[in-house]
Amino acid sequence: MTQVLLLQTLKSAQLAQLKSQFPQVTFLTETPVKTELKNINVLFGYRKTVLDQILAQSNHLQWIQSISAGVDYFPLASLKQQHILLSNTSGIHAQPIAEWVIGILLSYYRGILNAQVRQAQQDWQRRPDELAELGNRHLLIFGTGQIGQRIATLAHAFGTTVTGINHTGHAAPGFDQTVAMTNYAAALAQADVIVNALPLTTATTNYFNQTFFQQLTTQPVFINIGRGPSVNEPDLQIALDQGQLQFAALDVQQTEPLPATSPLWHQAHLLLSPHVSGIVEHFKDAVYPILSNNLTQFLKDGTLAERQVDLDKGY
Repeated sequence: MTQVLLLQTLKSAQLAQLKSQFPQVTFLTETPVKTELKNINVLFGYRKTVLDQILAQSNHLQWIQSISAGVDYFPLASLKQQHILLSNTSGIHAQPIAEWVIGILLSYYRGILNAQVRQAQQDWQRRPDELAELGNRHLLIFGTGQIGQRIATLAHAFGTTVTGINHTGHAAPGFDQTVAMTNYAAALAQADVIVNALPLTTATTNYFNQTFFQQLTTQPVFINIGRGPSVNEPDLQIALDQGQLQFAALDVQQTEPLPATSPLWHQAHLLLSPHVSGIVEHFKDAVYPILSNNLTQFLKDGTLAERQVDLDKGY
């Protein structure tokens, strides 16, 4: 009998539905002892200690359903070596992340961030020179997956021009144009806003560094909703201090939670957010159909119906 270990909790009604729909499956809601972990066939969710214990012994694990879009924290090489499938929840975070990005841009350009600061100072002076419009600006998005596409779609509502950057320059929905990561210089020279929505891979680690920031000529806004290690944080601070960037917002950081000793807390022209842009209001309702659909296919022939991760690419 197939055993599924639920490391991520489901609603009681959802668990009951799974048990009814798949009577041939045993659903475990409590982690078995180490010696019994080898019998688990499917993991739903992630817990490092549990996965490490399974992979360290002879096991029957065949598939992991992640509850996140990014899977850089999984031991991808080990999963590939042991022929374990991995799927993610790519797409369910696109709308909230896109709303967060647009919210940050409106708050910055329309002076809302400054207004909050001045309210505490009882400062009612108008400063029209600090106000700008989001419309007619050029938005450059690194990563043209579902998150990047949704950001582009919402940004278009404000009259922005949106260019997407991906590995090959292939077309993607929602973008006015797309260019390859090896050929973005012209687009970068026009960018008013740069958004990182790239997955974390070896190639994208430390991607936004001094070399990148020194190419900037338009003093753009920089937003990171991808992964923290894609940005060299000391280099970002230098770019802000030297005026290569006029403002930055980081929803993800290299180390999370951000240590109290981090200089980022006191960096001027920087907004920090505790990795919340992708929080889905009805998360369990969004994830459940993916789990159910993939489990149906998995039990049928050992394959997955949707959102399978390429273990070589890391997304």
